[in-house]
Amino acid sequence: MGKLKKVKKVPGLIAAAILLIGAVVYTALNYSTGKALERELKALKDSGIPLTPIEVAPPPVPDEENAALLYRKAFTLMVREKSEEEKKAYKALVSFSQKPINWSEENVSTIRSFLRKNESALNLVRQATRRDKCRFPLEYKKGYDLPLPHLKKMRELARLLALEAGLQSREGQTDESLKTIQVGLRMGKSLFTEPILISQLVRMSIYSTMLKEMEMLLDRNNETRPAIYKALIKELDDLEGHPAFTRSLEGERAMGLWAFAMIRKEPSLVRESFGDEGLSYRLYGSYLLRPILKIDEVYYLRMMERLIALSRLPYYQAIVKVRNFDKELKSVPRYCFLTGRILPSLGKAFVVQARSEARIRAGKLALALKIYKAGKGIYPPDLKALTPEILPRLPKDPFTGKDYIYKREGEGFIVYSVGDNLKDDKGAFNPKRWEEGDIPWRCTPG
Repeated sequence: MGKLKKVKKVPGLIAAAILLIGAVVYTALNYSTGKALERELKALKDSGIPLTPIEVAPPPVPDEENAALLYRKAFTLMVREKSEEEKKAYKALVSFSQKPINWSEENVSTIRSFLRKNESALNLVRQATRRDKCRFPLEYKKGYDLPLPHLKKMRELARLLALEAGLQSREGQTDESLKTIQVGLRMGKSLFTEPILISQLVRMSIYSTMLKEMEMLLDRNNETRPAIYKALIKELDDLEGHPAFTRSLEGERAMGLWAFAMIRKEPSLVRESFGDEGLSYRLYGSYLLRPILKIDEVYYLRMMERLIALSRLPYYQAIVKVRNFDKELKSVPRYCFLTGRILPSLGKAFVVQARSEARIRAGKLALALKIYKAGKGIYPPDLKALTPEILPRLPKDPFTGKDYIYKREGEGFIVYSVGDNLKDDKGAFNPKRWEEGDIPWRCTPG
């Protein structure tokens, strides 16, 4: 009978031993992962790196210096298209994915009327771009739930400016058209200080809108305006070499840390931001899985640090590592669930940044070629002729680190970056698949 009682105790003792061992292992794992996370965060904090969305927010700006106040007034004064004619004209505004607008007499009349209704808003934009500082009142404490209503409005204002520049050009007001393009570029620059990736992508989109209009203006304009062209080159110079892209990735890192903090504190907030996708955020943020969450967070911080370090390099030096990074993202450990949810889209932002740089630099070269033509009567045989009198140095193709490809075409020229595929496609450009062609700037009339 005694032996039977002893036998019955064995399973209980085994279960107790397993629980004890499990508790010891869990405690050790929780401690070690906690220390690893603590070291990562301390190293960042000691370096003065912002770790929360509030810390990453730009400093306040006095009202009298803040361009955002004028932009917000412009938002309220914007008149959207109402008639079918206005809608058609507005939506036909030229972009990389659209056909050029039909500048028929009827359309011009509609566009002129539409711009007249938005004259007050556009005048406020001009005033705003004369201010060097801009800070919109964003609720950074909301992390990934941060509302960004101003970005859509800024893009709409950019389209209005491009439409106005196009109309001015076609009515012979070339100087005014170029100045309007300059205003549009400065408006995009107003988003420099926002440490948010989507804000920087919108900034680049505004540049693209204005640069496309400038390309068309230079293409159809035979007159020479060296003074304005030089001012625009300086404007484009100011758009380069800015740490806005790197700072936006630092902002994304802070937003990611917000997500990890929220999944511990209030998982439902994270679920609203990212969707459930079959995983219970409440379970993932539970104490039971706390060591896994810490491992995930350490992994996230190390991946982000690599990404931020790459953003400080010229793209042609980082391109291979960025592409390898994108491949690595496809095999993120499954237990690093949140990292896999946050990171995948970030690698693509590098290409968008490089494309934006390629267009800006091509624009500088096009303006410099126009200045050369104004003085010499013909375009130069090669780009080296532009230095040092017009440009102190030649801008390099961000995809290769080499000179842009330049060719005379009849009475005009083409200058281009080889783009994503790193191949010379003879200036061919595919607006729907940028990765398959070059990034050209073409001027045909001379």
